[in-house]
Amino acid sequence: MKELKLRGFVTPADCGGNVAKALQLAKALELNKVVLTGDVSWAEPLVLTSGMYLVLENCHLQADLVTPLEENFSFRQKFITIEGENSSITGNIHIFNTHHLNISGLKIAGHLTCEYTLWGNIHHIEFTQGGLSLGRGCGNFIVQEIDSAVPAKIDGSISCGKVIPGTKPDLNSIVFCDSRFTSTEPAVQLGAAEDCGIINIQVDHITAENTAVLVGKGLEQSPYLFQNLTFTHLSTPVAYQNPVLHVYEK
Repeated sequence: MKELKLRGFVTPADCGGNVAKALQLAKALELNKVVLTGDVSWAEPLVLTSGMYLVLENCHLQADLVTPLEENFSFRQKFITIEGENSSITGNIHIFNTHHLNISGLKIAGHLTCEYTLWGNIHHIEFTQGGLSLGRGCGNFIVQEIDSAVPAKIDGSISCGKVIPGTKPDLNSIVFCDSRFTSTEPAVQLGAAEDCGIINIQVDHITAENTAVLVGKGLEQSPYLFQNLTFTHLSTPVAYQNPVLHVYEK
């Protein structure tokens, strides 16, 4: 154990090849850092808890990554990082009730979904399938340098069915920029739920094969659900399927 603390991180080899135990050991030793290399596969979802720093170096990980589904603000996970270098993930990533999230440097074949997540930075990600979805309760996000074959969604109807009592479900203060989409569908899709608005959203410098931004889903929702939207430097026009309260385009 002393050697691991001096090294500063844990690998599955330290736990007989068991990736889940490597995460648990890193937490128990208060190192909170796990490094994966080579081909790594794990059948059960790998659980990321507060402070976890997961590093993939020349690695292909086949597994789902999740945070605990704690329906209480007091049990919110904090400061989770997933960082890759020449690495990829085949599987879904589900982040719930978390603040301060950083995900970067990965090729992902799967869904990356965030709910009730604040202060997020997602950048330098390539999606080959699945795609990015920011759902209920997400705010203060920067998403940039995304290269995606599938659309991205910022949508209040995206939910696993669990809620955080006392927390607003609105999606607020999100910047999505400097990204390229090759999908034939609209690149960035904004959708609201009747109790969950889309507020203070900026989308800029998006290159898309089709519509750069789609606002609404044609459900005749209130314009108050779509407020303070900014769209600039888009390769293709914005399409509106719902009235909007305050929008700036350039």
